[in-house]
Amino acid sequence: MTPTVLLALDTSTEFCSVALLIADPAATAAAATHGSTPHYSAGAVHVWFSHELTGSVSSTRLLPAIRELFDTASLKLPDCSAVAFGAGPGSFTGLRTATGVAQGLAFGLGVPVVPVGTLLVCAEFARLHEPSATRVLAALDARMNEVYWADFRWDRAAGEWGTVQAASLDLPEAIVLPDEPFTLAGNAAAAFGERLPVPAAPACRIDFDALPHALPVALAGLRALRAGRTVAPDQAAPEYVRNKVAQTTAERMDARAAKAAAANCGCGRSGQSHRLRRAGRSHNGAPTVNGVLMADRYLSSMTESDLDEVAAIEKLAYEFPWTLGNFQDSLCNGYFGVCLRHVTGTLLGYCVLMPVVDEMHLLNLCVAPQAQHAGAGLTLLREAVRISRHQKLDGVLLEVRPSNPRAIQLYERFGFATIGRRKNYYPARHRSREDALVMRLTFSKEAVDGAA
Repeated sequence: MTPTVLLALDTSTEFCSVALLIADPAATAAAATHGSTPHYSAGAVHVWFSHELTGSVSSTRLLPAIRELFDTASLKLPDCSAVAFGAGPGSFTGLRTATGVAQGLAFGLGVPVVPVGTLLVCAEFARLHEPSATRVLAALDARMNEVYWADFRWDRAAGEWGTVQAASLDLPEAIVLPDEPFTLAGNAAAAFGERLPVPAAPACRIDFDALPHALPVALAGLRALRAGRTVAPDQAAPEYVRNKVAQTTAERMDARAAKAAAANCGCGRSGQSHRLRRAGRSHNGAPTVNGVLMADRYLSSMTESDLDEVAAIEKLAYEFPWTLGNFQDSLCNGYFGVCLRHVTGTLLGYCVLMPVVDEMHLLNLCVAPQAQHAGAGLTLLREAVRISRHQKLDGVLLEVRPSNPRAIQLYERFGFATIGRRKNYYPARHRSREDALVMRLTFSKEAVDGAA
């Protein structure tokens, strides 16, 4: 029987978590031969894992951690049968990191992707800690004074979790409790305390340590893989749950306070000039954009001091915009941000890019409504491609709504081709969802080798 090798990733929190699972009846004696790496064994299943507190820079640690686990297990990446990842809900940029790496690796290996919900991961971990935990309410701090939560019941006959209540986003007081003894998994109890409607013991047991982790992602992912609950790499997508992205006045005040705190950890350069910064290294180690002066506009690296203007344009341009925090997280994670300004200083547009394995993911490209149809989008797209080539990457990947024909036309004019479709990727009106077209621009080897 061919062994199953499953790589599992989770970066939905401030931890960079990686696990390598091997399901092989012939490998039961091999578990103790791989040094001091944390390890879990149950019958024919063996899992090596790494779980590191990396803060906002898990993207820089993820690939090295993957290589280290394969070396520990004396395996090679092509041995992999599938890639599982914690799909969310969770940190916006963290989910994009895990999704992008899972997609990139699975696409290159020609293997399927196994999305595993983060709240189900918490339930799986609670049952791993205590096998009698067969009814689990998983609840995680979603920030913005809200909680991600879901209710699960273990089906002994099926050997799988059943969903009583799907992932939801609510105020802590609005959680609906199970009508039988249960385990409360996750960090919501620590974050919100008495605001949660938690009954007294013995009706409820709290497992503070049942948090997102690659080990339960691997175990739940193995069952999903065997049951055929997989997707093609281009169909893998984060589960954000949070459709409410516009912030209240009080929440924006909290964001400003977070911005000040971020300065203490080296995130952002509030107050510094954004004009015509030269090529080199930015404050957080990400390469900066060449200061390019055109007839009436110029490009510069996005910094913390740009974000209030960026977030304001985002809200004007999109019905479902990124939040200020999403942009802050992107800068803290070392993603590329580019601003296009008029020579008077007016912000015309911007884009955000995330390098993933061997390609660049264009996460956001936006032109201010008053600056549209004047070439700003094309200027930003050219800069995104220039940066990607400079990084010696193989191409650029992006998602776009089918209902945005002007954007699709711009990308097609530039050479992007549609390579797939992700179902229900974007939030839409009336609590519905819209698909995403996946488009890719592939660089020739000569263009990559010759990039300056």
